[in-house]
Amino acid sequence: MTDTVLSAFAGDASQMLNSVATQAARPNFNLAFSQMQNLAAQRYNDQVSAIQSRALDSYNVTIEREQKNLKELAPKVQDYQNGIINTRSLLLDRFDQFDKLDTLNASLQQAASQGQTVDPTEYNALVDNIKLQLQNLPLLNGAEFDEFGDNGVSSLRLNGAKLEHWSVDNSNANPPTGSSENLVGARTLINNALDLANNRLDEVTSRLDGIESRIGVIQSLLDTQTADIKKDVAKQAGDIKAQLSQSLNALSLGFEIQQIQNEKLNAAFTNDSYQPGSVVNLFS
Repeated sequence: MTDTVLSAFAGDASQMLNSVATQAARPNFNLAFSQMQNLAAQRYNDQVSAIQSRALDSYNVTIEREQKNLKELAPKVQDYQNGIINTRSLLLDRFDQFDKLDTLNASLQQAASQGQTVDPTEYNALVDNIKLQLQNLPLLNGAEFDEFGDNGVSSLRLNGAKLEHWSVDNSNANPPTGSSENLVGARTLINNALDLANNRLDEVTSRLDGIESRIGVIQSLLDTQTADIKKDVAKQAGDIKAQLSQSLNALSLGFEIQQIQNEKLNAAFTNDSYQPGSVVNLFS
């Protein structure tokens, strides 16, 4: 009888140990699984970083660099364009002053032809004023962006359109002399400078439009390229994530299946009922 009792207790101890082991398996697995999750996350980050690095290598930096250069060039061309516009405006203002010179000259020439004493002080002062303003015309030089020339401005700045103080006309001289001829020559020089400025303004405006258009085209290309790269990176990252997730899910599912089997085995070997009359029932 003693052997029977001890055997019963030994069976209970074995069952108890199996039960404890089964119960301890889950926290142990959870700890190991957590560590595997951390490793999987690190692996995911490393692989995605590598994908992003390769994606950046495929990025077209050439057109991006071109756009950067164009963006730096555009304001310089804009300043040059504004300079031409201001120059045109200043030259047109001089034409208004030439109208007054024409009026004064006509009056002085008529008086002189009648033998009267003339006083050209007002005329000469206006000539000096015009020449001073021509000397202050803005310097225009578009050589930095392949727009050469200054639209005749330098010549006007240096010689003041060759304007001279008043003098009596002499149509018999060869070539004719006098303020009337001088005004015609000066007006022609300014008019030529205006024509050059107008032509250059058209060229620069077209150039600026082309720069801005190209910047827009490049931006569209870069946007499309960036979107394609992001889409590709996202797809590859999604595939990696799915693979890692499947692996972890498989491990988790395998553990749960094994755990269920272990619990069933424990239950199968556990028997708390004994035959009537058994000595074990004395301890129940």
